[in-house]
Amino acid sequence: MLVLRRVLAAISVVLLFSGATPRPRTPEELYATRALRRARLIIELRLLEFRRERLECVRLAILRNLPPDLRPSRRAAKGTRTPNPETCAELFR
Repeated sequence: MLVLRRVLAAISVVLLFSGATPRPRTPEELYATRALRRARLIIELRLLEFRRERLECVRLAILRNLPPDLRPSRRAAKGTRTPNPETCAELFR
């Protein structure tokens, strides 16, 4: 056990003081990384939009099944679109 600790300590000292720096990236690599990050962000935003549309469809289905006296009187929040029934049916296929 003591030998293992000494070996690990020696390795960590060598790595700490070796001054190993990552190589500089070429402009092509930078742009590729930036483009991948941007594409990932666009995909995540689109998935959130799909999720919001699905939740709105579920909310409308629940409201349709509620008796009239239990339905809330307030309308949807500003900026939310009410999906048409075809969109909801298409989302849940």
